[in-house]
Amino acid sequence: MGRRSHSSESAWGPEHAERIREDLHESWRWLKRRCAALLGELESLDGPLCGEHIARRSRLARARSRLDLTLTNSVHATLTLPHEPLTWVRVSAIPVLASASQSYHPSELLEILNSARRDEVGFVLFETSVGSHRIDDTISGPSAREVSIDGLYWYPANVTIRESPDETHDGVAFHVLSRHRGLRRAHASESYRPLIVVAEAAIFLLTPIGVRASGDSRPVRLLAALVDEVGLGGSPSLRVELLDRKTAIVSAA
Repeated sequence: MGRRSHSSESAWGPEHAERIREDLHESWRWLKRRCAALLGELESLDGPLCGEHIARRSRLARARSRLDLTLTNSVHATLTLPHEPLTWVRVSAIPVLASASQSYHPSELLEILNSARRDEVGFVLFETSVGSHRIDDTISGPSAREVSIDGLYWYPANVTIRESPDETHDGVAFHVLSRHRGLRRAHASESYRPLIVVAEAAIFLLTPIGVRASGDSRPVRLLAALVDEVGLGGSPSLRVELLDRKTAIVSAA
């Protein structure tokens, strides 16, 4: 894959789907390298340390579960992304999804995501940002804490949690995709800046504990709205049209 210059970064639309896929693939590869490096740093901070190193080890230790999750899910996402259709959400459809996402009781989030097909994978990009989301900046650095939500990518996951380490739970792994400038800059090279990158990987457990563990976050609510309003029979307020065999366009009806 050739490198692209900053002059092309304004391109944003379903006609650039393949470029966007390439950027996300590179972003997940960047995350794999970054998480592996941070986990290696944590292993190296063993034994007697000075105060600064103790603080660093403590921070990395607190982030270890997120580093492991991001590393594992980034590997999975790079394998599935090339095969998944893209759903492009026009500006006109965003108020419908935003309104639906705010209307759910926390228990409804669980019910909606449980209603989705067990093998469902979703890849959605928004024509304009649909709000912001606060992320753990251990991986990305301090330039990106509150990031725009410009897309979501999700798929089924088998999860083991601390509360029941001997059991495997059904879950949904989801990635928040963002066009946040600082985050894109962190992933960029001298001659290349991506259109969009992966801001965070997280898990929603399809059990009652899942609602609490997922923090009833804005991305989870948007994910539920997409499943409910677009994926499960659709909404009379939305229109879905096929641009090609790998791209669907969602707009207001």
